Amino acid sequence: MSATNLQLATAMSSIANGGKLVKPMIVSSVTDVEGKVVEKAAPVVRRQVVPASVAHLIGNMLTAVTGPGGTGEAAAMDGYLVAGKTGTAQKANPRGGYADNQWTATFVGVVPAQRPRLVVAVV
Repeated sequence: MSATNLQLATAMSSIANGGKLVKPMIVSSVTDVEGKVVEKAAPVVRRQVVPASVAHLIGNMLTAVTGPGGTGEAAAMDGYLVAGKTGTAQKANPRGGYADNQWTATFVGVVPAQRPRLVVAVV
């Protein structure tokens, strides 16, 4: 199983958005050479994927990941509560199976956890 960074960020944004799956946007607006906005994208909610109360609970639980002793402690930020999820997967061996000493590490997080403004996915 695999997922792109955009898929990871979209999934985490559902938690940040109170359980609503929002269509991802790469560009929020387009401007002309004079700086005038010629096109502006608006968020599009696809559907409610989990109840808001569940999304809130999960978001609160994910703050432990960046807390003391958490697997994503390095993602903690002074002055902000960060919610996040780490992951580790063995890399595939081209000859079949999995490589013994090769791994892919991931982190996807939301900041600030209480009033999310930013989702970051790193692989």
